[in-house]
Amino acid sequence: MPPPTDDERRRFTRFSQRGGLEVFVVFESDRDGIDISSLGSRRGILVDLSTGGALVHMDRIGDLVGAWVRLCMDGSENESALEIRSQVVRTQQISNQHSALALSFGTEERWGDGMGQSERVAEIEELTTYLLDNHSLVEIPGVIEGILRVATAPRATSADLSKFIAEDPALENKVLRVARSPLFMTRTGVVSTLPDAVKLLGYQAVANIAISLAATQLFRKVDGSGSQALGFWEHSLACANFADLIHTSLGGNEGELFAAGFLHDLGKLLLVYTFEAEYRQMSELLRAGQRRTRNLEQDVLGMAHDQVNRLLVKRLGLVGDIAAAMVEHHGTGTEWSRPAAVVHVADHLCFDFQVIFPSHAIRPDLNEWALRSLGLDLAQMAELRTKANGVVQNLQLWNQILPRAPQP
Repeated sequence: MPPPTDDERRRFTRFSQRGGLEVFVVFESDRDGIDISSLGSRRGILVDLSTGGALVHMDRIGDLVGAWVRLCMDGSENESALEIRSQVVRTQQISNQHSALALSFGTEERWGDGMGQSERVAEIEELTTYLLDNHSLVEIPGVIEGILRVATAPRATSADLSKFIAEDPALENKVLRVARSPLFMTRTGVVSTLPDAVKLLGYQAVANIAISLAATQLFRKVDGSGSQALGFWEHSLACANFADLIHTSLGGNEGELFAAGFLHDLGKLLLVYTFEAEYRQMSELLRAGQRRTRNLEQDVLGMAHDQVNRLLVKRLGLVGDIAAAMVEHHGTGTEWSRPAAVVHVADHLCFDFQVIFPSHAIRPDLNEWALRSLGLDLAQMAELRTKANGVVQNLQLWNQILPRAPQP
């Protein structure tokens, strides 16, 4: 079958169902509104799926461009777990027995028949949730789940952390290599073993190293878009260190909010992975400088990254600081948890130093209530920016230690 056209490439993503997902296409009316329900429903194999459209292979069928159909997934034509109305935008014979149908979803008024914009948006959001929850989220490796559970458990001991890291020899070697790096050379003592690292550097420092390395494995595993994810983990690491700076400046313990800052935008990575083509389109709109990231995610992808984070929090069973920061860091209200407020402010510091993702993102508003909840004013923010210069120098060392996502 020929590759998708340039127009279709904006709708279809690299997300494809492994092994082929059986679906039903139920015909409703042709391009002129004439009832074609007599064609009934046809079984097909879902080849590609995104929030913009789908590509289905089925038994040979005629030219039905413009026809209206219902795409039914995870069920039957009469009862499905997910159903979305769509329009045939291309049909092509791929063999003597089979055809390919390109289906387009949309949010325009032309989708007619009384379906309001809000209903279509809700339908696209349901599809996005389906794709993320049933497919993309299963790609998260167990190592990050385990690291997070050990690092955030209130009763975890140094022995627990050392034992867990030691179960992954590759991770253990990387943790020791970072612990011996110039980044920590101001600490005294020789690091030979994991217990040495925990004793000399502290529990939280080793946990932070492990979280960073484990998450980098996730980035390398999930990233298939090259330039799309360029700078993602650098932004995450910068936000983690800025969050640590803000938290300790306000009297908090070092490292307590490192993981919260590091994982605050994990939903963006899942969106890039699942909806590569749409995210590329969104990046072009950002380059034009007219819309903000979260609003574009909602409009183009059907769900913003903090909403995806909510799915992640549920899937990983996260609670406490990390969960609050991931879900609430773009809050607009007057009530702020400390982790969410700290990460919110840290995210703004990232814009001051141009460590942002996507690279053309527009700075969001700094919520005054987040600042008030932390007891910060504009003068103190200026002091934090000055201190952040030292953090940026440390980030350059981190950039040398932790691997970048592979390029295509």
